[in-house]
Amino acid sequence: MSRHEPDSTQTIAVLEKNTRETVHVRILEYHGRRFVDLRVFSGSDVKPLLTKKGLAFPVEQTPALIEALGRVGEAVYGAEDDPLTRQYRATMGG
Repeated sequence: MSRHEPDSTQTIAVLEKNTRETVHVRILEYHGRRFVDLRVFSGSDVKPLLTKKGLAFPVEQTPALIEALGRVGEAVYGAEDDPLTRQYRATMGG
C-alpha cells in the first residue's frame, strides 16, 4: 500500500454525475483518522477509474454538511417540499 492510499474504504453511495463520470460518497480511514470523501470516478461501471477531482473532510464535519445540504434542498425545493426535511419529519414522527 502506498502512503497515499487509505487504510480502509467504505463506499456509501454512487451518484451519476454525467454519462462518463460518477461521484462516489465514501468513508476513508487514513493514518487512524476517518474522512468523508466525495470523489469523481470516470470510465465504465465495471472498472471505474479514480480521479483527483473531489474533496475529503473529517467525519466530525458531517453534521455541518448535512445541515448545508438541507439548506440547499430548501433553496431548490422550498422548505415544505425539501426531501431532506420530509425524511427528517417522517423519521422523527413530526
